[in-house]
Formats: sequence, structure tokens, C-alpha cells
Amino acid sequence: MTRKQIIFLILIFLFLSTGLILLLKSFIRKDIVITPSLNSVYEEMISSPTPSPIPSIDISPSLSSSEEITTQAAYATITIQRGRKTKTFDIYPDVEENTLDKHIGHLPFSANPGEAGLCVLMGHRDRDLKILKYAKIGDIFTIQKNGTDCRYQVTDIVINENASPLTFPVTGTPSLAIVTCYPFDFLGPAPQRVILYCRLKK
Repeated sequence: MTRKQIIFLILIFLFLSTGLILLLKSFIRKDIVITPSLNSVYEEMISSPTPSPIPSIDISPSLSSSEEITTQAAYATITIQRGRKTKTFDIYPDVEENTLDKHIGHLPFSANPGEAGLCVLMGHRDRDLKILKYAKIGDIFTIQKNGTDCRYQVTDIVINENASPLTFPVTGTPSLAIVTCYPFDFLGPAPQRVILYCRLKK
């Protein structure tokens, strides 16, 4: 075989190889594009006789986190007496942060004041509940709801770490738990919680 024939065969081989590569690439592109573009999906939805709603994510604040809470009325009050100081605070029926920023909140699904079971109230130590700094066993807290006074006596004071889960004992006895952060004079996010357990006085 002459030198010219060898060069000619090489050129043919390169030509065929290039064509084969281009052909394979065209098939690969067709396989990759297996879903229509976003524009075509949108056009199909708006041209359909019964278009489906376009899914969306609501990033605006819900009424339950701002407007609804500010229009809610307090459903009870609590009077805390410490020595010569006696203060009465409103109790709101949730523990959303917007509520606790200004008020004491009642933990939903816990017992209502005066009823069997544990009623749980929460608040911030640097607002209404700062009066609890000097609370001691034997103190009396009075909750007024619908014209009825429920007098609770402090029976135990428990301090636990903020990192630990917040759990409460199951009881059928009319009881009260008031939760706030601790220590009261700590600067910044407090590392602990204090829980005052009380029992309804007959």
C-alpha cells in the first residue's frame, strides 16, 4: 500500500469518526431535554379550559402572629402578691412570641384556671413576671376568670436548663405552673428556666 493510500484512509477514518460523534451528541441532547420549559408549562396552564392554580408560598406574616393577637382580648387576669407589692396582669390565650413580648400567655391545651389538671402560664422575666424574682413557697396567686377567683398556693419552685425539654407532670388535681427564664438578673438570653408549681386552695 502506497503512502498516498494510507493518508487517504486516515482522512476517511477521521471524517467518519467526526460524523459519528456529532450524531451521538444530537441523540444525547434529545434524551436530556425530557421536560418542557417553565414558559411552556405556564402557557399550557393559562390556555387550558380549566387551568390549575399556580402553587405559591405565602411569605407574608399570618394574622395569628401579629394582627389577630393584637386584637385578642385577655381572657383572665392573675394577681401576684409579694410582701407589700401586689400586681395584676392580663392573661392571653396563647404563647406566641408577639403575645409574650407584652403579656402573660396561657399554654393551649393545658387546663383552664380552676379546672382539673395543670394550667400552664408563660411570660418573660424582664416584663410582667419579674415580680417572681422574690417568690417563695407559700405565696398566693389569684387568677380571675369569668368573675370567678381561683387562689393558688406555691408548693414547689424548680429550676432547669433551657437546653433540656420543657416537660410537666400529669395530674388530675387543679394545679398551676408559671414558667419564665432564669436567673432574673442575667444579661442576654438566660441559660435556665424557673417553674413555680402551685395548687388550688379550697
